[in-house]
Amino acid sequence: MYRSCCSCQAVQLEIDGSSLNDLDVETLSCSDDKSFILEAHREEIVIDCEPSVLGSMQSTPGVKQYFCNLCSTHLFSENPQGKIQLQVNFYGHDLLSEHHGQFHLP
Repeated sequence: MYRSCCSCQAVQLEIDGSSLNDLDVETLSCSDDKSFILEAHREEIVIDCEPSVLGSMQSTPGVKQYFCNLCSTHLFSENPQGKIQLQVNFYGHDLLSEHHGQFHLP
């Protein structure tokens, strides 16, 4: 499982990591640039926030952008096929769970 949040932490995201097995966290933890793009299906993401906090807009035909209405952090993009893309920064593993990575939206 992977977790992230917006800058003000009003929007919490959890992503099921079963489809992200090819993610090379060892290389990420040793590299200078810890920013990368996670891709997941809509069914694999859980969004925890008040409904009024999550905003969205159609940026290009078929692509919807989601953001936090409080701090304006861009959260993720969704294409018409339900594929979610998040640009995140890797900050290491959660020591309490061996299958848990901590990510923050830039």
